[in-house]
Amino acid sequence: QLLQKYFSQPRDDKLRDVRSDLSYQRGTTPDGVERARDNLDVAARLSANNQPSPSTTRFDPKWRVMWSLNKSSQAELRNVVPDAFRDCWAQQLDDWGGQLLQ
Repeated sequence: QLLQKYFSQPRDDKLRDVRSDLSYQRGTTPDGVERARDNLDVAARLSANNQPSPSTTRFDPKWRVMWSLNKSSQAELRNVVPDAFRDCWAQQLDDWGGQLLQ
């Protein structure tokens, strides 16, 4: 529910967590920044039943959260903790990441 609550915030609140100066390697990546790969040649080889849905845009409509499990002492490389979630964000994302690495 943590990420559901985060992503239900107003757009302007989430935009404060974007670190485009770090190529989005910390914080959030907003919608419309990333581009989908052009796999039309692969799709052309698929059977009619396995064709992907047509897309009107190559820009990805999803937001993403980038959280590093490697702790950095450099201030500019520290993870971004959203203001509204200061009490639980870091612990929860570290826990999830730790479970993935087990």
